Amino acid sequence: MRRLGCGCLTLVAVMLAVCPAGFSHIRVFGLVASAQQRSATKSAAKPGIVSGRVFAVTKSSDLKPARMAKIYLIYVSPIYRSAKAANVASKEEQDTAGLAWTSSLTKAKEEEDQALEGNNKAFEELTREKADIVAKKQGVFDIEQMRKLDDAEGAIVAKQATITAGWSDSVVCRKELLEYQGSLVEALKWASAQRKEWQVIRADTDEDGVFKFKIPRPGTYMLVAHGQAGFNEAFWVSENFVANLGAETSLKLSEPEKACMTDER
Repeated sequence: MRRLGCGCLTLVAVMLAVCPAGFSHIRVFGLVASAQQRSATKSAAKPGIVSGRVFAVTKSSDLKPARMAKIYLIYVSPIYRSAKAANVASKEEQDTAGLAWTSSLTKAKEEEDQALEGNNKAFEELTREKADIVAKKQGVFDIEQMRKLDDAEGAIVAKQATITAGWSDSVVCRKELLEYQGSLVEALKWASAQRKEWQVIRADTDEDGVFKFKIPRPGTYMLVAHGQAGFNEAFWVSENFVANLGAETSLKLSEPEKACMTDER
């Protein structure tokens, strides 16, 4: 049998002293046990902590912390006991800020792929047109006709240069950074529209890239960070992880999902 503390013995004594005859002692002890249980539950419901550090490692193995970066804790889903429980979860449970983030990013990447495919087709078509012009020039001796063919070939080369410039490595990298940023905005807009602002919580890292969150409720979460590490502007995205109340989860975000060299060098 669990031994009652001094405080509980005092409470029992007082209650026995003031209780009328016939009041069950069992009921008195039941009240004490209930009070103990409520107290234990209250003390156990401490907020969970998610902490860690955001940084990048250069090719020369230098560690570059993400100083004063913006970091977001995004709620993905409740904690399911099994895959079956997750499959039968209600639409409301599945509709979260995490889903809004993922859906927006997936859509943005699909649109980028379609645009790139369209530009590749346009470039290839221009290449065929250019080849036809070059072939025609082989049998042309008229100066005026040759000039027209040269102008047509020059126009094609200019169009190809425009396409290439729009899809250079640096431009594509910037576009992809904007995709991550846009998806983050969509998650924030969703949380605001659904009055579930607790599903996207923002904080800032310190000078060493260290961060700390208090989680509002248990669940599966993800982290998204946006900032600069060295000469690179980057987005970091964690894997989904489980966080519980009363426990601390520590994470390291060391590999940016996307990083682009800044102009400030």
